[in-house]
Amino acid sequence: MQNIAYSQIAVETPTFDSLQGVYLELESALGVTDSTGPLSAAVTRWDTLRREYETYSSLVHLHFEQDTRNLAYKQAREYRDALDPKVIELDTRIKRLLLDPARRVLLEPILGQQAFALWEAEVTTFNPVIQDDLVRESELDSQYTELLASAKLSFDGEQQNLSTITKFRQVADRGLRY
Repeated sequence: MQNIAYSQIAVETPTFDSLQGVYLELESALGVTDSTGPLSAAVTRWDTLRREYETYSSLVHLHFEQDTRNLAYKQAREYRDALDPKVIELDTRIKRLLLDPARRVLLEPILGQQAFALWEAEVTTFNPVIQDDLVRESELDSQYTELLASAKLSFDGEQQNLSTITKFRQVADRGLRY
């Protein structure tokens, strides 16, 4: 396995239009209900698309968590936060198609019952009317992360943040720990 430095990981920023185009193609491909091959190929393509998006999303999250003051990271997080609910809606539409009994009977032997059980639970938890609420929730999460990252504590003659103050929990001096 090749070692890749974290700083070398780069992913393309997806646009909603590009994602929606691929999802529409997948929905069309899933129109087949009488052949396992095309359905399985569509599910594989969907899984690849989801993994690519999750990689992008995780990288944006990690960058922001590393430096909440970096304007580019903050803007990337805001963009991702606005995009996420739309992608969830696209994913939910695919899951509903896969849960259709005609497709399910063909795919369940390949994908297993657990995948379908998870999708059944997931489609019940999303409705497009909550998209704005999901964006607001992400905004609040970002603000909370920024607030925690900005905490400055004067302790033992030094300026500490919430991460560095934890080292004092292990100090032998009970009074200092207190």
